[in-house]
Amino acid sequence: MTMKVASGGPVKTGTPRGACVPRRAQSSSRALGWPRHASGYTLLELLLVVAILVCVASAVAPTVVARMAEYRLKQGAESVRSAISATRIHAIDLSSVYQFRFEPGGRRYLAVPTDTDAIAMSQTAGATPGGMPRGSVESGQLPEDLSFQAVVAATPAVSGSTSTLPAGATDGAWSQAVAHVPNAAAFSSAAWSAPIVFRPDGTAIESALNVVDKQGDGFELKVRELTGEVFVTRLTTGTR
Repeated sequence: MTMKVASGGPVKTGTPRGACVPRRAQSSSRALGWPRHASGYTLLELLLVVAILVCVASAVAPTVVARMAEYRLKQGAESVRSAISATRIHAIDLSSVYQFRFEPGGRRYLAVPTDTDAIAMSQTAGATPGGMPRGSVESGQLPEDLSFQAVVAATPAVSGSTSTLPAGATDGAWSQAVAHVPNAAAFSSAAWSAPIVFRPDGTAIESALNVVDKQGDGFELKVRELTGEVFVTRLTTGTR
């Protein structure tokens, strides 16, 4: 291509035919959308990444499982502590002796008033269909993989707290109270521990129990005699 200038001589412009396009021009052509080859990952690289992820997961998994088990154990002990404390409050509110019992080796617990006057209140308009005054019964069970364990008392004064009641055994006040609890048949067939007793003034018979997992790790819950307070301490014989 030629152009004429004021001097009258021709001037050549543009790129001659057959000439090579400079690299800068090629780069700008790619930016304008011309096709180019895309890069990717090889199979070996993908397998390497997967292997690293598996190693990390295998290292972290035991810690995660242990923390979840620890959380369930703490929640189980706290739920029992709350139920025992609520039993003390019921004893004060109803001016009645209360018994809290649990299943050694099992998961269930139950607390009921055992005074004759309190049981007679079951005939009032405020009673539940099962017979007990509304809100006067504490019952529940531990999460799966947890269980109750009786504590061997160090003094004769509380040695009775380690005994259990076989299914069908006679305990007049307890049996009469349980008979008024909703779903009484299920509770009557259980082998309960000896009672943790709360008096109407909030005091208790000093007692203790353990909440443990399958490895024997867990917490001890101890009831103080003078105050009726519940203290939770970690067992030192566990595997964790």
